[in-house]
Amino acid sequence: PITAIYPQGKKEIFEVVFSDGAKTECCDEHLWLTQTKNDRNRYQYQKSIGHAVPKFGGTVKQLSEIRQSLIKGKRTKNHKIPMVGMVDLPARDLPINPYLFGVLLGDGCLSDDGAVVTTPEAYIVNRMNQIVHAAYQGDVTVNAMKCKGRCASYRLSKRQGVKFNPLVSCLRDYGLMGVVSDDKFIPKEYLTASYEQRLDLLHGLMDTDGYVSKDGYTVQFYSTSDNLADSVIELVQSFGGNAWKKLKKATYKKNGIVVDCKDCWIVGVRMPAEINPFSLPRKADRVKPKSRYQPCRYIVAV
Repeated sequence: PITAIYPQGKKEIFEVVFSDGAKTECCDEHLWLTQTKNDRNRYQYQKSIGHAVPKFGGTVKQLSEIRQSLIKGKRTKNHKIPMVGMVDLPARDLPINPYLFGVLLGDGCLSDDGAVVTTPEAYIVNRMNQIVHAAYQGDVTVNAMKCKGRCASYRLSKRQGVKFNPLVSCLRDYGLMGVVSDDKFIPKEYLTASYEQRLDLLHGLMDTDGYVSKDGYTVQFYSTSDNLADSVIELVQSFGGNAWKKLKKATYKKNGIVVDCKDCWIVGVRMPAEINPFSLPRKADRVKPKSRYQPCRYIVAV
C-alpha cells in the first residue's frame, strides 16, 4: 500500500537491464540489495568452514555505485540480485480448466468450425477426457478424428441435442476462436490465478509445445506467437524462475524454391529445483532439477 507521496521534483531516470532481458527504471539514489563477486566468494568461504550464512549474503547499494561496477575483472557479471519467491495468489473461478486451456493454446486448432487438438500423446488425451467429462458432464466429448497417415487429432464436440458447445463458447468470448497460431494469447485472469492453477496452465503449454534435452538440463518452449511467448515468460517468473526468448528463422524448399518458415520464438526456461515445468511423464522424468545453478538475475547494463 502507498502510505505517502513525497514530491522529488525532476530526476534523472536510468533503465536497469538484467541478465534475462527484464528491465526496470529508477533514479540514481534507488537502493538495491546486491551480491557482488567478492560477496559471493566470501559467502562460499564462510559456508565451506561451517559458519551460518544468510540466504542471500549481500549489501545495500545505490544505483550510482552499481552502475560504476557492473563488471568484475575482465568480464564477470558483478551484481546479483535476489529472486522473487513463488507468487501466491487467490484461486480464480476460471471458465476453462487451466491444463486443458494450455493444451488448446499449445496443440489446438481453434478454427471457426470448433476446437481440435492434435497430439500423439496418450497421457494428454486421457487427461483431456478426464477434465472434459468432469467439467461438462457429457455435454462435450473428446472424439478421435480420421487422420490416416497423419498425427492423431481429437475434436472437442458438443453432445447431440445440446444447442451450444460451452467450451467453444468460452473460447469465443475470449476472442480465441478463429485465430491462427501466431495470434494466440493467454487471458490475464489465467496469469493471475493461484499457484496450482498457473502450474496446471504451464504444464498444458509445456506438455504440448515444450522441449527438454536428452541430458535433462535444457528446457524450452516454442511458439510462433510473440504474445504467447511473453506470457510463458511471465508464468515462469511467477514461480521464481528465469525465462528469456530468442527468435528462430528458418527456410525450406518447395518445388525447388526456398520458402521462409514462420518466425518462431524459443523461450528458454529455468525453474526452481522443486518445480517441474512438465506433467507429461515422457518429458517430466527427463528433467534434471538444477540444485547448483538456481534461477538468478544479474544487473548487466544501466
